Amino acid sequence: MEPKPGGAVGSVKWGYDLHEIIVSPRNWSRIKRGDKLRLRSRGYSECGAQWEYWNFEGGLEGRLLVE
Repeated sequence: MEPKPGGAVGSVKWGYDLHEIIVSPRNWSRIKRGDKLRLRSRGYSECGAQWEYWNFEGGLEGRLLVE
């Protein structure tokens, strides 16, 4: 996965799976600024395709929750 210039890729290991999200430059700026942001991405696991929800809060040193 490659983000647009100024964007980012986030990833977490969840069980045996690695889940990733591409963050647009606009949303990456919002995350770095500390805005509360909820993003949805298409994910895959051993059970098949699923929606993943990424909650960002508090900037780069803040909180990340993936559901």
